[in-house]
Amino acid sequence: MRGTFAASVGEKRKFTETVLAHMQHVGAITNWQFVGTRKRQDYRVSLPNGKQVAVEAKGCGDGNNTGIWDRPRWAEEFVIWSQCPESLQHDPGEGVWSALATRIFPKVIFERVVVDCFVFFDGRCGSAMRRCPKNAAYGVEGDLRVRATDTAGQDGRAWLPPPCVYLLPRSVPEPVENPDPPLHTLDTCQFAGALLRAFNVPVEAAPMLAHWARAGTQNRPDGLYYQVTIGTDLAHPRTCFQGGWKRLRRD
Repeated sequence: MRGTFAASVGEKRKFTETVLAHMQHVGAITNWQFVGTRKRQDYRVSLPNGKQVAVEAKGCGDGNNTGIWDRPRWAEEFVIWSQCPESLQHDPGEGVWSALATRIFPKVIFERVVVDCFVFFDGRCGSAMRRCPKNAAYGVEGDLRVRATDTAGQDGRAWLPPPCVYLLPRSVPEPVENPDPPLHTLDTCQFAGALLRAFNVPVEAAPMLAHWARAGTQNRPDGLYYQVTIGTDLAHPRTCFQGGWKRLRRD
């Protein structure tokens, strides 16, 4: 089991670092470095304007590890990157929902710490195991897929699709003073835009391809409640799923 875990971590780290190296090669970022430990995969990324981004690599969104993180003090943007090669029996959207609604947003609200962006992207994306419905005109053709993952592309193509990026609120939701904080855009969360550009998504198409997630909060007699909504298209927002109101529990 230890060998299987080590192989899985090594495979996920290889994928992340190959993608970051590609971003640097095409000028989407200026440099990156691994600053994590054996138990956590963290990266420090520099954008062309000097902005510093912390990228925390996680596994499947429904794992408890998704709720274990701290935003570094130096981070001007904080991104959680989920890679999920294990849970292939579920649609990726289920893992995304579990990550945001049951792990990330409760911690954001309870600990009052901002997560700017959530990314879902791993080596199975765009393969026969996890087919990608995105426009085939986007993404990267060529040897990037081979360098990033041993998993062959869908339909025999050496194609790595654009990732799924979810933009989150710019500040912590709070029922009285900040009930509906504005969402990030691809301009305010610049790593998200840089990641899409590195995968050949045109600037004019990126807002339509990006996703968003927000949380409403309410004070009730028995505690603080929150409700998570996930949608797509920043230009013309469309709700994909909205959960019910849940009492915040951080036992």
